[in-house]
Amino acid sequence: HLASRLVLALEDHPAPRPHPAALVLSGGVASNPFLRHVLRRTLDARGFPHLQLLAPPPALCTDNAAMIAWTGLEMFAAGWTSDLAVRPLGKWPLSIDGEDAILSMDGWLRR
Repeated sequence: HLASRLVLALEDHPAPRPHPAALVLSGGVASNPFLRHVLRRTLDARGFPHLQLLAPPPALCTDNAAMIAWTGLEMFAAGWTSDLAVRPLGKWPLSIDGEDAILSMDGWLRR
């Protein structure tokens, strides 16, 4: 799925807009050698062999767990807690203001 979505995004920008020369992988994708292999093979097969894949060493590639934990610490330090009814979402903006902001969800309580 990830590889096919990448190819679709690249194909969605035809000439004269040039394609990028490199793609930087990060997080869990960069630390997963199988996913890197699948991306490379898919790009080669779909006409993007020139696109260089760049990734930091696996030791520097982490998943979102640390970022999610840090957000929890920041929210707690700012005086917020949850009644545990806050829905888990796949994408959750960290902005405070706005309709889809983190504090717009039901379940947040001021300590």
